[in-house]
Amino acid sequence: MRRRTFLKNATVAALTSALARTWVTGTGRAAEAERIAFGGIQIECSTYSNIRARMEDFRVERGQELADDPFFRHLKTYPYPFHPTLLAAAVPGGPVERKTYDALKAEFLQRVTDLLPLDGVYLPMHGAMFVEGMQDADGDWIESTRRVVGKDCLMTASFDLHGSLSRRIIDSLDMLSAFRTAPHIDREQTAQRACDMLVRCLDHKIRPTMVWAPIPVLMPGERSSTVYEPAKHLWGQLPGLNAAPGVLDASLLVGYVWADEPRATASAVMTGTDPELLKKDALGQGLGQKNQSREVANWHSNTGTRAKSLNLECPRARLRSASKKLSA
Repeated sequence: MRRRTFLKNATVAALTSALARTWVTGTGRAAEAERIAFGGIQIECSTYSNIRARMEDFRVERGQELADDPFFRHLKTYPYPFHPTLLAAAVPGGPVERKTYDALKAEFLQRVTDLLPLDGVYLPMHGAMFVEGMQDADGDWIESTRRVVGKDCLMTASFDLHGSLSRRIIDSLDMLSAFRTAPHIDREQTAQRACDMLVRCLDHKIRPTMVWAPIPVLMPGERSSTVYEPAKHLWGQLPGLNAAPGVLDASLLVGYVWADEPRATASAVMTGTDPELLKKDALGQGLGQKNQSREVANWHSNTGTRAKSLNLECPRARLRSASKKLSA
């Protein structure tokens, strides 16, 4: 059964009771200890490059080394343990060599398998990975993780502002959060938002709703800095949307212009517990980014440079499923 559907086919999906382990609190009372794994892969790949990203181009952290990475120090503040798996990260480059990707994915999935059963997974991703001979490599990684952990495990992820999403990614995740600044000065805050959502949903036994509005707009990152208008206003409104009752996260992604694949487009994603509000806000963000694209196109025109125009029709929102509290 597909985990995400078009809005007209949306149904309520409840998480069945999770396998739990027991721990003893400071008061001596037994409580459920949720088990969470974290790890992923991060790289930004230009499909137009002839240079391949190989194993030696990645910094790979495993096990305790990953757990001790200062970037993830916030994971130690949660009441549940986050178990490290593998994180492979590389600077922007060309497509990832297929055998390198296959080896990293296989090791990651084995480490996840060794930790089963799991109640949650956090995937620190980028969203602009391209692997030779493959479309939607990020979707492949995330979908493969879902197959291992099963449908009852809650999965969250963090993405770069310049990542591109796909139906495959949305179908496999329960929640996500993306950077809100370019240049990126909120990397740690974004990771924390993604994990805060996961812990909150585990605490309150909620399976959240995700609304995804693909936006038929694509522009280079240097034309979408959040320091200047119109992007400053667009991304500046996200904290306010995020604070509304029924909203867990509001994210807006530019997409990755240097990747020639179908998922390369901007996206608005809302996560929360109020499907109608989420749909309204996602569509509002989509129209706002569409208008931003027009402003950028006008800037190109006024300066004598060329800008490729896309069909800027109203984006369609896609709904994961209605949310409800999970049975204890």
